[in-house]
Formats: sequence, structure tokens, C-alpha cells
Amino acid sequence: MNRSHGPARLPALAHSRFALVLGGFLLVCCLTASRCETRATQPWVTSSGCGFVDRDGRPVVLRGFDLIAPEAPSVWSTAVELGANFVRIPVAWSEIEPLPPTSAHHWNARLLKAIDREVAYFRRRGVSVLLDFHQFRWSPYFDSDADGIPAWFYEERGYPRSSAGKDKAIADWWTDQAGLRAYSSFAVMMATRYRSDPNVIGYELFNEPATGALGESHAATQAVLGWKARLRGAIRAVDPLRTIFVQTRGGGDLGLKNADFSVFGSLDNLAVDFHSYFNAEPDTGYSADGERWVPDWEGAHLHSSVTYSGTEEKQAEFLEIPLAKTRELGVPLLVGEWGVPNDTESGPVYQRQMLRLLKRAGVSWARWDLGTVSSFGLLAESGNSEQLLAQLRAALREAPQATTSCGAPSPSGP
Repeated sequence: MNRSHGPARLPALAHSRFALVLGGFLLVCCLTASRCETRATQPWVTSSGCGFVDRDGRPVVLRGFDLIAPEAPSVWSTAVELGANFVRIPVAWSEIEPLPPTSAHHWNARLLKAIDREVAYFRRRGVSVLLDFHQFRWSPYFDSDADGIPAWFYEERGYPRSSAGKDKAIADWWTDQAGLRAYSSFAVMMATRYRSDPNVIGYELFNEPATGALGESHAATQAVLGWKARLRGAIRAVDPLRTIFVQTRGGGDLGLKNADFSVFGSLDNLAVDFHSYFNAEPDTGYSADGERWVPDWEGAHLHSSVTYSGTEEKQAEFLEIPLAKTRELGVPLLVGEWGVPNDTESGPVYQRQMLRLLKRAGVSWARWDLGTVSSFGLLAESGNSEQLLAQLRAALREAPQATTSCGAPSPSGP
């Protein structure tokens, strides 16, 4: 989630998820010896066709929550009590490696152990986990409330701490080989650490990619996908069994409509993550080529709305775009973030529409977010949170429409 494609009222992860674990002892070695020696084992859930399957080949629909406050086990237990079989856990490189590497990497051992405990908790309760390599507002170098690319990476490069400097840094990122090597070290360490945890089903390479000065274009989309293809190769070298989740540009996957996925070669164990905070109002959505928001980001999203007046038909039309693309590619779709601020009028109307659409389409999803911190936090006891939780509990207790067929019914179907 980032500033232009995620909840504007969400505090940075450094002030919620990671606040209690920063300052911990920093590991100089890559991992504990036992974790270094593990090999990749088959996860509970893998991708198959346009869906997911368990180890016996039975279709699975992943349904649950994004968790941004793992320091609170009560949030974990609530996810289980509500009936989730899936959680998406944000993990930011800037928090895992807050100091630059010297002769070795200095991983944040205390934070890694906290993630270990969370993964183990959900493993014991049969809940699958997606590790989301997260960014929010790109880097603390440019914004103290940001997470993602560590500040030290840009301190070494001297970009101006300005909007123009940030836009250039973001644009440069997608072709910076030193940046890719540094990020790959983080990503490969994480994959090595969790490749033997059967409930860890995969890794999301980079949350809501921005393109900065590259602008909003097909070329910018391909720059992002080319970078991700190289990173995917590095991860698959240590863990070829888990699913790699990708986005094109931003939370709403700008450019997905015409994106060329041939840069990945084989699409085995690949899935598309799509984030939907769409307000579904008239004359809003994608531009005709799918590269921009109409009329703009603010005008098409729910974050600054005080009420929801969109229609289910408009939401179905919007969701059909990523569904059509993933059917064309023959890969699964995950709606990895969706939701509405608790204090949005008619928020339960929006959520009821989304739950119906997601069920009819047989799509896996994670609701942003099960926590107490953000304006979307379902445990924040504000606005419509009680009604929203009741709806989610009821939905999670219903049997999903599971399929791996790439001819799955449209969300507007019967």
C-alpha cells in the first residue's frame, strides 16, 4: 500500500506493525543455523490454472485478512475466530535491514523472530500465509512515515529529498542493478528462511509498485515486470515450490490490461495480486487503455469519501478487467487488498457487494485490514466496524465457490 494507491489515512508500518521490534539485536549472519540448513518443502497451497489447490489437488479459495499489527496476538486469534484460512503479512525491507551491509548483512533478528512466531501460530491453526514484501510511500529517506527501500540505500546515492528527487529515484529503481542485487539479498534471505514452513504459500515481490518519473505508460509497466522477472529468478533458485505474486503498477494494477508477461517465461507458480478500493461511481475507473485513473486517483478511490454510492454492476465491471487478464494468462488472481474506512457511510453496502462478487467469481482475497491502527482497521471499534466484522464472519462461514478453471464465471454472473 502506498500513498497514491493505498489508504491515505493509514499510518506507516513503522508506526504500527514494526514499532515494537525495531531496536532489536541485529543478526550479522544470514539466519540461525537450523533455518539456513532447511530445504524447500511443498506448501499446503499452490497455484494451478486460474486458482489454487491443496496438496491433494483439491481447489482452494484463500479468504482472510491483511495483518499489519503482528505484535498483538489477539489480532491473530481474531482472524482464526472469524474463519480465515489465509493472511497476508506485510514485511518491509527497510525494517528487516535498517543498517547497510558491511562484510555481512545486519538483519533485524528481533523482527524476524516476531514474524517466525506469527507464521508458527497460523501454521498450528491451519492458516496459510503470504509474505508481502511491502512498501508504503517508497522510502524513509524521503518520508519519515515510509517503509520499503531503506534510507541508507539513498543516503549512499545522494538524491535530493524533494518530490522531484523521489520521482527520479523511483524511476531509476527499475533499472538499477545495484538496487536489484541489494533487494534480492533481502528477498532471497526471506525465501530461504520460510521455504520449509508449509503454510507459507508464497512471496509477493513488491507491493504496489510506483514508477515516479517514468510516468503512466505501457513502457513503465514493462520496466516493473522486467525487474520482477529477474527477482523471481533469484527467489526460485532457493525456493521453486511457492507461488510468486506480482502486481503491475500501483495497487489497482495500472497497465495490467495490456501488460506483456512473456518477460517471466514460464508462468508456473505465478499469480497476480490486485488491490481494489474502487468507489464505483459513474465516470470513474481506468482510462480506455488501462494506464491511468479516471478522473484521477482521488476521484476513483474510497479513501477520502464520506459515503459510498457505487453500484454492484460497476464493481463487477471493474473486477472483470483483472479476471479477464488472469484467465488469458492462465494464472490465479488474488484480490490482496480491498476495503473501506470504518466511518464511511454505507460502507457495509460496499462490503456486501464485494463479498458477493468475490464469491461468484471464486476469487481468493484478503480484506485490508484486521487491526486497531488504521482507519480501515476492523478491530478499531469505530464507525461501522461491528457491522463490517459481522458481514465478514458470515461470509467466511459460507462455503466458497472453488475452481481452478480459467473459464470461471464472471462476477456479474448468476
